[in-house]
Amino acid sequence: MGCAINNVWARIKAAAKIAGIMVLGLFCVTLESVSQTNVTILEPTERILATEIDGEAVRKIAGNVRLELDERVLACDSAFQYLDQPLILAYNLEITRDGESIQAERLWLNTETEVATLSGAVQVRYQNTDVHSDSAVFYLDTDQAQFYRRVQWADSTTYVEADEAFVDQEKAQTQLKGSIYGETLQKDQFFVADSMFGDTLGTLQLLGRSTVWSFDAEEEQNGEPVTIDTMILFAQRIDLNETDTTQRLQATGAPRLWSPDLRALADTINGYDPDGTLYLYPNAKLWSDQAQLTANRFTLREQSDSIAILTGLPRTFITLEDTVIQRFQQVVGDSLVATFISNELRGLSLHRNTEIFFFPEQENEQGEPQGNQAIKMQSALGADLVLQNNELTGITARSAVQGEIYEGDEVLNGFRLEGYDWSPEQALPFLPLPKKRFDSLYPMFDQRRTQNDSLFVIPVGAFDSSTPPLNP
Repeated sequence: MGCAINNVWARIKAAAKIAGIMVLGLFCVTLESVSQTNVTILEPTERILATEIDGEAVRKIAGNVRLELDERVLACDSAFQYLDQPLILAYNLEITRDGESIQAERLWLNTETEVATLSGAVQVRYQNTDVHSDSAVFYLDTDQAQFYRRVQWADSTTYVEADEAFVDQEKAQTQLKGSIYGETLQKDQFFVADSMFGDTLGTLQLLGRSTVWSFDAEEEQNGEPVTIDTMILFAQRIDLNETDTTQRLQATGAPRLWSPDLRALADTINGYDPDGTLYLYPNAKLWSDQAQLTANRFTLREQSDSIAILTGLPRTFITLEDTVIQRFQQVVGDSLVATFISNELRGLSLHRNTEIFFFPEQENEQGEPQGNQAIKMQSALGADLVLQNNELTGITARSAVQGEIYEGDEVLNGFRLEGYDWSPEQALPFLPLPKKRFDSLYPMFDQRRTQNDSLFVIPVGAFDSSTPPLNP
């Protein structure tokens, strides 16, 4: 089926929004403040010994240790309380309070500076949210936390990987760094980036070779895999700003868009809601089937469930590849209004200073199409063109026209109207889904990912390109 052209904006914002949902969950994973002095042994232990560590006097508490740290309970195999310093060292521990838990192999807690350092299989659980990492540091007085190496975040709907994560609960901000990978369990959306920043005010940034995938996957009754409503967006930076009533997305840094029915690039791609408008500017190019549209600026608007309107200006050029006669139909005008019906380019309305170079329908004696004659026509006020199955079927000029006839392969092969552009190799190639880097801790995502890999195949009509994948 392919991605409906007038659903492109809906797909872009849906894919970007999953990262914003992920950011909100991380704000809950801080320890909050721990009292500087209130450490209480809750239950009898096997033994309490006075000993030394590197010359420091400590109290060793061993065997099913349970300590109270303000409102939290620390359970561990053994703990060491330094007598001359505000330090607690604990091994194989779990800290719990009201549905929250923090687990690690080792904890260093400074009750004076309120800095807690955890290492070894760190796991933080808050309600339905889990965060795993190799190590973490909690700055309790400032409500900040840092997670290091093999960071894995998951809730009931979303899974994310990163090398580092920084959470500032007071400022309501989260930043992730290092080969970020994210996916949803139910909505079939994925993203990768070098780093990510978000806050609870509705700001989200994906930075550095950022790519988002959004699709609906099904499997037909005969068992053949299909993919519908596919969308891929690549950019060096993707910004999403959301309020209660509006949503704005901006992709910069060589942004490129891929779907089975539409490929596009520009210096900037902007999307706005609630009007559902997509802007591409400057140096914009779009590809649909065997048509390329080139302009300084394009605006794509949804007119109805099946109709989308594209406007282009100034001086828009359209190149139509006729694969039967192996020629290029060429159209150029000061501005353009193009109509897409059911994902197919059906109409071109050019305004002012319009030139058309086209091949009228001709057949040889065997009834085979041929392209040995072309007509160049000019209309000062513009012209309307009708297309069917990517073929030019009708031209209506709005004013008196001037025309010339061209013949001969040498002339026809080399003829180009001013502004001609045919560069499909610049379009974003179809990118396979990204791969996880870490051993998974969440079987439900592994099962869903296996299903997605079998369904997310190159759809029929995918634009061929020799360009190597932008993300492995």
